Amino acid sequence: MSADFVPKGDRQFLDWLTIVVNYLKNKTTSPKAPTWGLGAFKTIFNMRTKHFMMCAASLAAGLALAVGCGGSEEPADSEEPADFGVSPATISASADGGETAVAVTANVPWTAASSDAWCTVSPASGNGNTTVTVNIGKNPNAAPRTATATVAAGTRTKQIVVTQAAADEYTAMVFVAGGTFTLGCTGGLNSDCYGGETPQVTLSDFSIGKYEVDQALWESVMGSNPSYFKDSNFPVERVSWNDVQIFIGKLNAITGKKYRLPTEAEWEYAARGGAKSQGYKYSGSDNIKDVAWYVSNSDDAPHAVGTKLPNELGIYDMTGNVYEWCSDWRAIGSYPAEAQQNPTGPSSGTARVLRGGCWRYNTTDCRVVYRSSFSPDELSYTVGFRLVLP
Repeated sequence: MSADFVPKGDRQFLDWLTIVVNYLKNKTTSPKAPTWGLGAFKTIFNMRTKHFMMCAASLAAGLALAVGCGGSEEPADSEEPADFGVSPATISASADGGETAVAVTANVPWTAASSDAWCTVSPASGNGNTTVTVNIGKNPNAAPRTATATVAAGTRTKQIVVTQAAADEYTAMVFVAGGTFTLGCTGGLNSDCYGGETPQVTLSDFSIGKYEVDQALWESVMGSNPSYFKDSNFPVERVSWNDVQIFIGKLNAITGKKYRLPTEAEWEYAARGGAKSQGYKYSGSDNIKDVAWYVSNSDDAPHAVGTKLPNELGIYDMTGNVYEWCSDWRAIGSYPAEAQQNPTGPSSGTARVLRGGCWRYNTTDCRVVYRSSFSPDELSYTVGFRLVLP
């Protein structure tokens, strides 16, 4: 529009429009900005319609030019990666820790930070494709643990999830060489026997927990602690046979191993000392006070695992402290009379076997051959368990 065809008032209005547009675009004002205000606008609105419409069109065009279509601001410049990733994105570490190399793919600068001090990333920043080292400290705890390292480039992030196993000492296993023995109340144990406690059994090699499963390990896997006597180093109790199966399933998923409960025959063979057995009445001694927490020395409570002497194989608390679940259904009456190899008990039943006695029971009920049982959904503050592999 030529200024020659615009009345004076309209030219003033267009001059004002130019100043507004320049201000919106450049955030500056002209030193020649007119000083007129609302009065000038009233004059313009009283002018001929076609001139006003021409001015309005100029206003709309100017505003669109200044602030963009739809009134949105121009996007700010940002340095975003065209290709971005980490490999591997998950790390499974042993309790001893160590180092793992991770490839960072990024065509822009990036930074890395970890959620926990025991897991660090080196270097912590870079520019472009780089191989970093994830440093994992030794786990001193009974529980597995998880940390997350986050790599950021521009507004995008990628995570490296690190899962570390529990300290080996808490899931330590004792190897038991297979052998043949007579299951039940025999030999020097006869003077203190109940009826229906003896066959000859042959077992393959296996490994059994050095300790009863403690509360710290249970809570780390299950997220809660059902025990009545709460202490992280005490054996977990008030867990049913069915509860234990759930725990074992979760533990195996975490560790990639195949833990299970011992069979009754495996439990007794290990409690007797396996091939190193000295024929003791209790697991590791004929003097129960040396190897067990039972009614006469327990002060009416269980105690921390591994605080009495071990048996011939180096296994703790197989006498006293808490009863221990076995995998077998309890046979009605005595054991089968015929010789067996790796027996697993009856195919069905109403109760699962318990072994070892506990802190609340007397010497007779703490013998290595003594048998008890509970319904698989029953629980008690006198009952816990230990693990077996494979």
